[in-house]
Amino acid sequence: MAIYHNGNKIISLYHKGKKIESVYHNGIKIYSSLLPVGTSVFNDTNFVIDKDNVSGSVGNTYEIESMRGNVYKVITLKYPLSKYKSGVEINLNRRVAWYETGELASWTYLHMVNNGNLSIKIPKSSSKVSYYFDISGSGESYQGNITISINGQQLTMTHLDPNNDVGNFYPIISSITAY
Repeated sequence: MAIYHNGNKIISLYHKGKKIESVYHNGIKIYSSLLPVGTSVFNDTNFVIDKDNVSGSVGNTYEIESMRGNVYKVITLKYPLSKYKSGVEINLNRRVAWYETGELASWTYLHMVNNGNLSIKIPKSSSKVSYYFDISGSGESYQGNITISINGQQLTMTHLDPNNDVGNFYPIISSITAY
Protein backbone atom coordinates (compact mmCIF):
# COMPACT_ATOMS: atom_id res chain seq x y z
CA MET A 1 0.00 0.00 0.00
CA ALA A 2 2.00 2.94 -1.24
CA ILE A 3 1.24 6.62 -1.02
CA TYR A 4 2.37 8.86 -3.86
CA HIS A 5 3.11 12.59 -3.81
CA ASN A 6 3.80 14.38 -7.13
CA GLY A 7 4.27 10.97 -8.79
CA ASN A 8 6.93 9.83 -6.28
CA LYS A 9 6.36 6.94 -3.91
CA ILE A 10 6.68 7.97 -0.27
CA ILE A 11 8.83 5.38 1.49
CA SER A 12 8.22 6.47 5.09
CA LEU A 13 5.77 8.89 6.65
CA TYR A 14 6.66 11.00 9.68
CA HIS A 15 4.62 13.39 11.81
CA LYS A 16 6.37 15.62 14.36
CA GLY A 17 9.46 13.38 14.21
CA LYS A 18 7.59 10.12 14.82
CA LYS A 19 7.26 7.43 12.17
CA ILE A 20 3.70 6.67 11.06
CA GLU A 21 3.12 2.90 10.88
CA SER A 22 -0.37 2.93 9.25
CA VAL A 23 -2.80 5.36 7.63
CA TYR A 24 -6.54 4.67 7.32
CA HIS A 25 -9.11 6.41 5.13
CA ASN A 26 -12.82 5.70 5.73
CA GLY A 27 -11.88 2.61 7.77
CA ILE A 28 -9.64 1.17 5.04
CA LYS A 29 -5.89 0.89 5.51
CA ILE A 30 -4.27 2.84 2.68
CA TYR A 31 -0.67 2.82 3.94
CA SER A 32 1.53 0.54 6.03
CA SER A 33 5.23 0.92 6.67
CA LEU A 34 5.49 -2.88 7.02
CA LEU A 35 5.75 -5.35 4.14
CA PRO A 36 2.53 -7.08 3.10
CA VAL A 37 2.28 -10.78 3.94
CA GLY A 38 3.50 -12.92 1.04
CA THR A 39 5.97 -10.36 -0.33
CA SER A 40 8.97 -12.16 -1.83
CA VAL A 41 12.14 -11.03 -0.07
CA PHE A 42 14.73 -12.99 -2.05
CA ASN A 43 14.81 -13.36 -5.84
CA ASP A 44 15.74 -17.00 -6.36
CA THR A 45 14.06 -20.41 -6.20
CA ASN A 46 15.26 -23.95 -5.54
CA PHE A 47 18.53 -22.87 -3.96
CA VAL A 48 20.56 -24.21 -1.04
CA ILE A 49 22.69 -22.52 1.63
CA ASP A 50 26.07 -24.10 2.39
CA LYS A 51 27.38 -21.81 5.15
CA ASP A 52 30.64 -23.75 5.60
CA ASN A 53 31.11 -24.49 1.86
CA VAL A 54 31.43 -28.23 2.58
CA SER A 55 30.40 -28.99 -0.99
CA GLY A 56 32.91 -26.56 -2.47
CA SER A 57 29.98 -25.35 -4.59
CA VAL A 58 29.35 -21.90 -3.07
CA GLY A 59 29.01 -19.36 -5.86
CA ASN A 60 28.16 -22.12 -8.33
CA THR A 61 25.21 -24.45 -8.79
CA TYR A 62 24.13 -27.94 -7.79
CA GLU A 63 22.55 -30.24 -10.34
CA ILE A 64 20.69 -33.41 -9.45
CA GLU A 65 18.59 -35.34 -11.94
CA SER A 66 16.48 -32.60 -13.57
CA MET A 67 16.79 -30.01 -10.78
CA ARG A 68 19.41 -27.30 -10.72
CA GLY A 69 19.88 -24.36 -8.37
CA ASN A 70 22.34 -21.89 -6.92
CA VAL A 71 24.49 -22.57 -3.85
CA TYR A 72 24.96 -19.66 -1.43
CA LYS A 73 27.10 -19.25 1.68
CA VAL A 74 24.81 -16.51 2.99
CA ILE A 75 21.89 -14.70 1.40
CA THR A 76 20.92 -11.06 1.69
CA LEU A 77 17.22 -10.40 2.15
CA LYS A 78 15.70 -7.34 0.46
CA TYR A 79 14.71 -5.82 3.82
CA PRO A 80 15.82 -6.01 7.48
CA LEU A 81 13.69 -8.08 9.88
CA SER A 82 12.17 -4.91 11.37
CA LYS A 83 10.28 -4.19 8.09
CA TYR A 84 8.20 -7.40 8.27
CA LYS A 85 4.75 -7.47 9.84
CA SER A 86 5.40 -10.70 11.79
CA GLY A 87 8.61 -12.20 10.42
CA VAL A 88 10.12 -14.25 7.59
CA GLU A 89 8.75 -17.51 6.18
CA ILE A 90 11.08 -19.97 4.45
CA ASN A 91 9.26 -22.40 2.15
CA LEU A 92 11.04 -25.69 1.51
CA ASN A 93 10.89 -28.05 -1.43
CA ARG A 94 9.80 -31.61 -0.62
CA ARG A 95 13.30 -32.82 -1.47
CA VAL A 96 16.62 -32.40 0.26
CA ALA A 97 19.87 -32.05 -1.65
CA TRP A 98 22.51 -34.40 -0.26
CA TYR A 99 26.19 -33.82 -0.94
CA GLU A 100 28.19 -37.04 -0.73
CA THR A 101 31.74 -36.42 0.51
CA GLY A 102 34.91 -38.42 -0.10
CA GLU A 103 35.74 -40.24 -3.31
CA LEU A 104 32.13 -40.21 -4.49
CA ALA A 105 31.76 -36.43 -4.08
CA SER A 106 28.51 -35.50 -5.82
CA TRP A 107 24.98 -34.16 -5.28
CA THR A 108 22.05 -36.62 -4.84
CA TYR A 109 18.44 -36.44 -3.56
CA LEU A 110 16.79 -37.66 -0.40
CA HIS A 111 13.06 -37.24 0.23
CA MET A 112 11.72 -35.65 3.40
CA VAL A 113 9.37 -37.76 5.50
CA ASN A 114 7.41 -37.37 8.76
CA ASN A 115 7.16 -33.62 8.35
CA GLY A 116 4.03 -32.18 6.85
CA ASN A 117 5.18 -28.64 7.63
CA LEU A 118 7.45 -27.49 4.82
CA SER A 119 7.61 -23.88 5.90
CA ILE A 120 9.74 -22.46 8.67
CA LYS A 121 8.72 -19.18 10.25
CA ILE A 122 11.19 -16.86 11.92
CA PRO A 123 9.25 -14.33 14.02
CA LYS A 124 10.48 -10.76 14.45
CA SER A 125 10.91 -11.49 18.15
CA SER A 126 13.58 -14.10 17.40
CA SER A 127 16.44 -13.92 14.94
CA LYS A 128 17.19 -17.66 15.16
CA VAL A 129 15.15 -20.87 14.91
CA SER A 130 16.01 -24.56 14.86
CA TYR A 131 14.10 -27.12 12.86
CA TYR A 132 14.24 -30.93 13.03
CA PHE A 133 13.06 -33.29 10.34
CA ASP A 134 13.49 -36.85 9.14
CA ILE A 135 14.86 -37.52 5.68
CA SER A 136 15.05 -40.79 3.82
CA GLY A 137 16.16 -42.19 0.50
CA SER A 138 18.32 -44.92 -0.97
CA GLY A 139 16.95 -47.30 1.66
CA GLU A 140 18.27 -45.27 4.61
CA SER A 141 16.83 -42.65 6.92
CA TYR A 142 18.36 -39.86 8.97
CA GLN A 143 17.23 -37.12 11.31
CA GLY A 144 18.58 -33.70 10.54
CA ASN A 145 18.67 -30.38 12.32
CA ILE A 146 19.07 -26.95 10.79
CA THR A 147 19.43 -23.61 12.53
CA ILE A 148 18.48 -20.52 10.57
CA SER A 149 19.79 -17.15 11.72
CA ILE A 150 19.06 -13.62 10.54
CA ASN A 151 21.42 -10.78 11.37
CA GLY A 152 20.20 -7.54 9.81
CA GLN A 153 19.50 -8.64 6.23
CA GLN A 154 21.91 -11.61 6.25
CA LEU A 155 20.35 -15.08 6.47
CA THR A 156 22.49 -18.16 7.19
CA MET A 157 21.70 -21.82 7.74
CA THR A 158 23.74 -24.21 9.88
CA HIS A 159 23.36 -27.98 9.38
CA LEU A 160 23.86 -30.60 12.05
CA ASP A 161 24.04 -34.01 10.43
CA PRO A 162 24.34 -37.22 12.44
CA ASN A 163 26.21 -38.82 9.52
CA ASN A 164 28.38 -35.94 8.37
CA ASP A 165 31.23 -38.37 7.84
CA VAL A 166 29.51 -39.50 4.63
CA GLY A 167 27.93 -36.25 3.49
CA ASN A 168 25.76 -33.28 4.30
CA PHE A 169 22.11 -32.53 3.52
CA TYR A 170 20.83 -29.17 2.33
CA PRO A 171 17.12 -28.31 2.38
CA ILE A 172 16.15 -26.90 -1.02
CA ILE A 173 14.51 -23.53 -0.45
CA SER A 174 11.62 -22.73 -2.79
CA SER A 175 11.01 -19.17 -1.63
CA ILE A 176 11.42 -16.69 1.21
CA THR A 177 8.51 -14.37 1.95
CA ALA A 178 7.25 -11.90 4.53
CA TYR A 179 4.56 -13.11 6.92
